[in-house]
Amino acid sequence: MDPQEYKTFHESFMVNNNGTSAFHTFLTIVPSFFTTFFYTLAVATNILTPRGTPMQFVQEFVILVMPIIASVTIVNSVIVQVNVALLVIVIPLIVIHLKNRIHMEPFVQIPTKQIQYLTVGRSVVNLISCICILAVDFQVFPRNLAKTETFGYGLMDTGVGLFVIINGAVSSEAQKDKLDGLNMKKVKKILLSTSPLIALGMLRFFLIKEINYQEHISEYGTHWNFFMTLASVKLFGSLLLEIFPYPQHAHYMAITCLCLHEMSLQLGLSQFVMSDASREISFFNANREGIISIPGYVTLYLFSIFLRNLVKFPNKNTIRPKDLMKVILKLFFIVIFLWKMIYVCERMFGISRRLANMGYCFWIASLGCTMVLLFMLLEIFILFVKFDQKDLRNAEEIVKDTHNQGMDRLKYVPLIFEAINFNALLFFLMANLLTGLLNMFFQTMLLSELASLLIIGYYAFTLLTFTVFLYVNKIKLKFW
Repeated sequence: MDPQEYKTFHESFMVNNNGTSAFHTFLTIVPSFFTTFFYTLAVATNILTPRGTPMQFVQEFVILVMPIIASVTIVNSVIVQVNVALLVIVIPLIVIHLKNRIHMEPFVQIPTKQIQYLTVGRSVVNLISCICILAVDFQVFPRNLAKTETFGYGLMDTGVGLFVIINGAVSSEAQKDKLDGLNMKKVKKILLSTSPLIALGMLRFFLIKEINYQEHISEYGTHWNFFMTLASVKLFGSLLLEIFPYPQHAHYMAITCLCLHEMSLQLGLSQFVMSDASREISFFNANREGIISIPGYVTLYLFSIFLRNLVKFPNKNTIRPKDLMKVILKLFFIVIFLWKMIYVCERMFGISRRLANMGYCFWIASLGCTMVLLFMLLEIFILFVKFDQKDLRNAEEIVKDTHNQGMDRLKYVPLIFEAINFNALLFFLMANLLTGLLNMFFQTMLLSELASLLIIGYYAFTLLTFTVFLYVNKIKLKFW
């Protein structure tokens, strides 16, 4: 097909999508939890004993990555049945491994300085996002999972929101009990930390225009893009946290910001964003989606700060499982509330990624909290499974001793996830670069199902090989 004709054909597939349901998007994401469960349990019980990094990488790629590719492509039409089958397998495994270990609860200690469920959650979000940004360019990717045009639920709509919420939870602001307050030195530091994202956003815009790459204008606007949104969220979110320097109260700021944002949308901004107003009038008009959605994403960032403060134990090095279960119970009720609010907001305002409105924020917060909750439960489960009944020493001593031996019995994060977390931004940049190159070499929308799956699989394998190589050699590419 002629390149310009194909560009028009490709862009036509990305418009006028009404999406799917909130529950369907969750069912598409949650298999990543089940596969992580199976892999970590197999390693903890010595069913899998990878010898050397290459073998471990291959095992993890087959068990952790290939099912994600399948769940967003060929098996998505039966994703409900897939999840039911996985749940039927998981429940007996949990019962079998815990029934003779519950009495160990007084002895099991969880090292709070090495919590790993946030690392796993962040890596899973990054991995799914990077697979989807290429997969969406193939017809094997279900169209109802692509970005919605105005209102609705699409898996691709979750990318930027989940990226904000899970990376906010591991930010430096989230790890402090009290910030220093706003001053010129702090403002300069915040501007410096956001400058790489602004530079990447500008670079992406110029490259897309230079190579005439297909784009969806109503996604962010004419000049705006993902990196510009991240930069804005980091800038405004960090400034707000410095002005009100108590991260444990960030949810009050989040609620205030969200209410003001939704009020402004209802007073006319929503109609303006969705209108056919000319984009040539001003920079604001040209990028109205990206600019007006910023308060919504700032809300998610502030909520993620609250989430991190909810699940951390600043004054303790170790805790008992029952102490963590109390936190999990609080998080469970928050998850129930958030899921209920999705459907309340859907009736009142609708769910719109373009606006990042109240409904969208509750939807993304519910997905993020649910996945964090599941990985918290997984971490407790793995600690019980790996706990040595004959060795009742403090968990920190176990970590210290086993670290000296070159291994950590309390660690359960797969190598691939550790590698992604180690170079998270670079991983995402490489994914964007490879996606662009593949779209330049192949007319992806015209390829067969088998060819599509092979290219997506090869892309994921190449991307992760590079990322794991950097991690194994402790090469961290960060220039700010």
